Amino acid sequence: MELIKIFSHLFTTQTYEKKFDAIVGIVVNYIKSQMQLAELLKQKEALEAQIAEVRQSELAEAISTVKSLIAAHGLTVEDLFGTIKRGRKVDAPREKSKVAAKYRDPISGKEWSGRGLAPKWLQGKNKDDYLIA
Repeated sequence: MELIKIFSHLFTTQTYEKKFDAIVGIVVNYIKSQMQLAELLKQKEALEAQIAEVRQSELAEAISTVKSLIAAHGLTVEDLFGTIKRGRKVDAPREKSKVAAKYRDPISGKEWSGRGLAPKWLQGKNKDDYLIA
C-alpha cells in the first residue's frame, strides 16, 4: 500500500525518466531488504541449532560429572535429597486413634467424645448432666 502511494506521488511530480529511475531504485532497495531479512532468518535458525547442540552437550557433560561424583563418594538418593516422604501405602491401613468419651447416656450406656454431631440421645438436653467424671 505504501509503495502505491510512493508511485502515485512520483508520477505526478517528476518526468518519466526520473520516475522510472526512482521506481527501479525503490524496487531494488525492497528486494535488498527482503534478501537481508531472509539471510538474517537463516542465521537465526543456524544459531538456534548451534545453541541446542551446545546445551545438549553441556547437559550430557554435567550428568556424567554428577554420576561420577556419586559413584566416587558412594552417595545415595537419601544422601542427596533427604528422605522422600510420599503418601501412605495403600496396603497399610491407617489406624484410627480412639478418643476418650466425655459423655455417657445412663439409660443405654452409649458414649460420645464431644466431637462431631451430638447424638440424638443428647439433643435438647444439658450436656453437663451427661458428663463423665
